[in-house]
Amino acid sequence: MTAAIDIMMTQETLEEHMAACESAYEVMIEENGLLKSEGALSDDFLERKRAALARLDAALEGLRGLGERGGNLSAATRAAAKKTQQIVLKALLLDRENEQWLLKVSAPKRRDVPQARPTLDQIEKLYRKHGAAPKEES
Repeated sequence: MTAAIDIMMTQETLEEHMAACESAYEVMIEENGLLKSEGALSDDFLERKRAALARLDAALEGLRGLGERGGNLSAATRAAAKKTQQIVLKALLLDRENEQWLLKVSAPKRRDVPQARPTLDQIEKLYRKHGAAPKEES
């Protein structure tokens, strides 16, 4: 009876973790769309993102508790764990893309400032400095 309860708790904890991962992934997809279209994230969105990540942290704590108990996993539990792992990997790739977009939109714009042409005095000083005399035009 205890083994059956442990299996149910394991499956339930894993399902909670999978739901938290999917929720976090959906937030990351939304973040990606906002960065691409608007280039900025609203405070409302950032609050939703924090809530999704807090939910994911809580689910991870539940998984850590399961890991301490050990035990064999059923086929259904292993399949759910594999699906969760795939969601996490997709989320990591998307998060990396989002970081690149954040860098792109937050970096200051580089202005192309035209270089001033050197004066004749500056050119003569360079020639003298490097030991070559300027050639006279004929």
